[in-house]
Amino acid sequence: MSTINCLGGTFSWNESNCIGVLGYYINIKKTSATAYSAYPTSGLNNYRVINWLSPNTAYNVFAQSVSCNGYLSPASPVLTF
Repeated sequence: MSTINCLGGTFSWNESNCIGVLGYYINIKKTSATAYSAYPTSGLNNYRVINWLSPNTAYNVFAQSVSCNGYLSPASPVLTF
């Protein structure tokens, strides 16, 4: 995650390991929340800009890839920011 400011950041990943992947989901929740919201990327973009987060709020984030048969990968490590 990069370009972090009080409203969000840019999530990016290495596409060279992503053969057969149709897209990705970025899953975000406030650390105090019980459920994540999933935000898809369009196509094979290797980034997603999230710019609507509340200031002074901690969030948990993880990514998942979607394969050509619709299978979701296991979750990446959760990042708290």
